[in-house]
Amino acid sequence: MPPRAADEGRILFVSDIGGGWDLCCVGADGSDQRRLTDGFGMVTGFAWSPDGERIAFMSDRDGTMGIHLMNVDGSGARRLSRSSDVDVSPDWSPDGSHIAFNSERHGRECSFDIWVMKADGTDVQRITSAHGPEEYPDWSPDGTRIAFAVGNAAICTMRPDGRDVRQLTESHFFTATPAWGRRVPRAPAE
Repeated sequence: MPPRAADEGRILFVSDIGGGWDLCCVGADGSDQRRLTDGFGMVTGFAWSPDGERIAFMSDRDGTMGIHLMNVDGSGARRLSRSSDVDVSPDWSPDGSHIAFNSERHGRECSFDIWVMKADGTDVQRITSAHGPEEYPDWSPDGTRIAFAVGNAAICTMRPDGRDVRQLTESHFFTATPAWGRRVPRAPAE
């Protein structure tokens, strides 16, 4: 039986089970463990699509870390990002139509900007261009804002087109990887 969608109890994880860093899945009860990216290079991160049917993931299969897409069962894997620069940290828009990600494009090594592309890899747009790294994009549950870290010193939000940037924190300490709260349905009381 092929893996089921995310909302049906599958858990994705990265493992060196096959000697490389592959994307794997397992049932929430520990059954049916599988490797989904056998021989696909080093996989270091991933994101379920909102419908649970596709997985965006980071892999260096083509020699440079890029954003790839596959079906939940591991089939149909293909590279989405076409840059020869590093592309990482994919995050789906809530409607599944777009993916935000980080890229070192424009020759700024280790200084990421945030980009957005359609879920098929087309219409790639840079939405940040400050002088420091803007990283770890995370779409708001309603799709109207993207949270991100700036230079590991502040958390900000912006519209999906990069406008209306709002700095939320000021810190002299490391800050990174913002994540919006998601409403989780509660089990009925017994």
